Amino acid sequence: MSKLGLLEQMFVKIEQGGMSPLYMGGAMILDPSTAHEPLDGTAIANHLAATMEEIPLMRQKLLQDDLRIGNMRLVDDPDFDVNNHVTVVYFEEPAGYDELTEHLGHFSMKRLNLDRPLWHFEVIEGLEHGRIAVAMHLHHSILDGVGAMQALAAMWSDKPVHARTPRTQPWKAHPHPSAMSLVGDALLENVKRLYVDTPSFIVKNSRPILQTLSTEIGKRLRAQPSSDTVAERTLPQPRKTSLNVPRLSDKRAVAYLEIPLKDIKALRKVHGCTVNDLALFINSWALDHYFKEIGETIDFDLICGMPLSNRDAGDTSTGVSVAVARVNLHNTIPGAQERLAAIAADTQDIKHAANRGRQQEAGEPKIDFAALSELFSPIVLEAMVYGVTRFNLLDNATLLNVVVTNVPGSPKPRYIAGAKMISNIPMAPCGDTMGLIITITSTEQLLLIGYHGCGEAIVDKELLVAGAREAVATLQSKRKNRAK
Repeated sequence: MSKLGLLEQMFVKIEQGGMSPLYMGGAMILDPSTAHEPLDGTAIANHLAATMEEIPLMRQKLLQDDLRIGNMRLVDDPDFDVNNHVTVVYFEEPAGYDELTEHLGHFSMKRLNLDRPLWHFEVIEGLEHGRIAVAMHLHHSILDGVGAMQALAAMWSDKPVHARTPRTQPWKAHPHPSAMSLVGDALLENVKRLYVDTPSFIVKNSRPILQTLSTEIGKRLRAQPSSDTVAERTLPQPRKTSLNVPRLSDKRAVAYLEIPLKDIKALRKVHGCTVNDLALFINSWALDHYFKEIGETIDFDLICGMPLSNRDAGDTSTGVSVAVARVNLHNTIPGAQERLAAIAADTQDIKHAANRGRQQEAGEPKIDFAALSELFSPIVLEAMVYGVTRFNLLDNATLLNVVVTNVPGSPKPRYIAGAKMISNIPMAPCGDTMGLIITITSTEQLLLIGYHGCGEAIVDKELLVAGAREAVATLQSKRKNRAK
């Protein structure tokens, strides 16, 4: 029985408080012709069900004491039935890009049952060329993007395997804690938090706390800017666009673009930048194109949130472990090469600053923020969410214009049962104030850009795709000119 941390609980509390839910998602497109045996949607659904039911996390649900004063925890669901989490839908064949993205928009709005394990797969049969899609919902409270890839690794194989079927016998869950035991544990948890953990934290972190206070006070007295990254110091204050809506509607828009990975690698080599720099540039150009086409004047730089994984190499834990860096998309720079160079320079500054920070911290005491977060009672989260929703505190908040997140894909072929994954549409969670989130992932042959957002805030999702294509074509034309 594992307890959720502060951030993971916050993702549940905001949903319970009436804000937009945060679900990890996406859709894999499979080619059944690579299998050893005939495969249809039902066979793939059975294989996924057989795989998922063997992962303990997939059989667990959230539980909290009736007083809601203790941390949420994951416990075995005594009523777990994998068939409640894997379903099959049928399109009228042959369905293409338009039908699939339209359906994924509807799928994205389906709410997960918070009283059951927080995931759902939908197998979609009837795509053109005999292909089958697998759409996924995973609650952000139990997994982040990297954690999802690690936790669900069992669903993929490096080569075709025979399809499996779920077990016929029900799983035997661990004993379910009683309501009284949950309340008792929550009371002890809060007493320990107040009288043991808090004094212990202060004692153990007294040096870094005093050092941090001294440094911050010194900065204020000297009126010097923050010593954050160069890119952070020079960032303009984000200004609202039509995509920055305080509340998302009940509609979602989904679009995606596939770019041959060999083209991206060629551009990376020519321009001397990273794939992440190219992805940021492509979407800076795409947003520029989108706003121009809908007639919205954006004469200021857009600020992008770029999630960074906090996981160490080899970290296979689940849960959420991310930080967010802010990046200037430099959309006011008209030239493609100049804009790309500016973005690349900023991301280099962020990396260098992070490395300097790690080097400086190596021999210095630092505050244990993970331990600090554990000192906050769930009551505090309840109060925060209530305050935000009751007083509409998000209505005028503009911390970022858009989020561009990168979830690395596998460089090797991947199969589900015997069906090869030929594409992977990413759909990261979009939340209130952020009407659009852009996700980058890859297969062994493709770089994929997924657009997921508020269906009412986004006027025409395909303008984003068209702008991204234009960005790639522009860089390719520059490369050809260089070759000449």
